[in-house]
Amino acid sequence: SNHLSAGGLALELLALLKNNILSLKTLDLSYNDLEFEGYQFTDVMCGSLRSNSTIIELNLSGNNFQSWMVNSIIEQLQSFEIDSGLSFLRFEQNTPPLSSSQIAGLEVFEERS
Repeated sequence: SNHLSAGGLALELLALLKNNILSLKTLDLSYNDLEFEGYQFTDVMCGSLRSNSTIIELNLSGNNFQSWMVNSIIEQLQSFEIDSGLSFLRFEQNTPPLSSSQIAGLEVFEERS
């Protein structure tokens, strides 16, 4: 854990993904006690991923994403009309655990990518 939630560093990293500013293929933000209120995190993350073509895997496992946030992320990712490059999105050991419908939604996204 790097405690990237402190000071919004995780949001800044995600914002840098926009327009391929960082040429990362994977980004591991797991186990950083990430828990955000409001739509700022989901909007920044999904907006950046929508325009990024280099990142293949984003690991958000072991954080504290509320169910509505996971739902919002899955819905936004499934609405992408262009191939963002993202093929793997990890939420293992999230608190609370993902529901079966959320797991299915991630699987649909990954199959499509």
